[in-house]
Amino acid sequence: MASPTFILLQDLPYTDTQEYVYKNIIRPAILNSNADFVIHGGDMQGSKAICSRDGLKMLRDDLYSLMPERVFLTPGDNDWTDCDRPSNSKPVSEYKALSWLRELFYSPGPAGKPEWQLARQEGFPENARWLVDNSLFVTLHILGTVNGRQQVYLDAPDYALEQVEARDSANYSWLQDALTFASEHGASHLVVAAHADITVGEGKPACTRSQTRDCDPYQVYRQQLREAATEFGKPMLFIHGDTEPFCLDKGYGGTKAPNLWRLNGAGDYNLIDALRVDVRDSETEPFSIKALTGDAVPSKC
Repeated sequence: MASPTFILLQDLPYTDTQEYVYKNIIRPAILNSNADFVIHGGDMQGSKAICSRDGLKMLRDDLYSLMPERVFLTPGDNDWTDCDRPSNSKPVSEYKALSWLRELFYSPGPAGKPEWQLARQEGFPENARWLVDNSLFVTLHILGTVNGRQQVYLDAPDYALEQVEARDSANYSWLQDALTFASEHGASHLVVAAHADITVGEGKPACTRSQTRDCDPYQVYRQQLREAATEFGKPMLFIHGDTEPFCLDKGYGGTKAPNLWRLNGAGDYNLIDALRVDVRDSETEPFSIKALTGDAVPSKC
C-alpha cells in the first residue's frame, strides 16, 4: 500500500533571523522535497506583524508557491485574531483580517489532485478534507488566545463570542463528517491538523459566554478527538503548534484510544525548521516524524 509523506510548517518566521532561515534553508528544502503536500499549521508571521490585505497576499503567494494546489493552511492567532492588539503599530479589526484571510487564501483554495476528493466546509473554507493513498487528512480552525475569546479590542465582544461558538460548532461537525467519510472509504490513517495547543487550560472549567477568562476553551475538542479515535480504531494523529516544546505524545488517547497520538510541531522559537511526516503501514510506528533540514526528532511530551 502506498504511504503519503507531507511537510508540516508552522509558527514561523517570527523574527528577521527566522525569516532568513526560512528563505535560505527551509524553503529550498521544501521545494526540493518529494513530499505529496504541505500543511501549514498557522502563524505565518509574528504576533506584532502588521496585518493588511497586501501583507496577507504576499504570505499567500509565498506559501502557495511551495507546492501549487497542494498547500493547506489552517490559520493561527497571529494570522488574524491578534491583528487588533494595541501592541501592533497598525491594529485592525480581527474579523476584518479574517475576511481578508478567507478571501485571499480560500476563494478558491488549493484544490489538491482530483483523486484526493478534496472538500471544504461551507462557510468555513479553511476546514478542508482530502484523501491521499487511503489516508485521510482534516484541518480544523482552532486558535490560541483562548480560541479567540480574549483580547477582542476592535470588534463587539458579543459578536466575537457568537463567531467563536459558530466556529466551534462547525469544527465539531466537520470532524464528525470526516469520520463518516473515513468509514465509507475505508481510510487506513487519520491525520487532524489545527493550530492551538488544546492541552492548554486543562483542569479549568469550560469556557462559556459568561466565563471567558481562567477557563478551558478546548475541553470539547479533547473529548471529541478521543471519541473519534475510538470510533476510527486505526492510527490517528492530532497535530498542533502554538506552544513549545517540539514533542510527540504516543499515549494521548489514553487506554480508551491508544491509537491516538499528538504532535506539537516545530517553530515557536523552538526548533526553527519544517517537519517531514511519513505515514506508514505499521501498527507500532504509523507516523515517522523528523526535521526536514536537520536530524531532530520529537521528544516525548
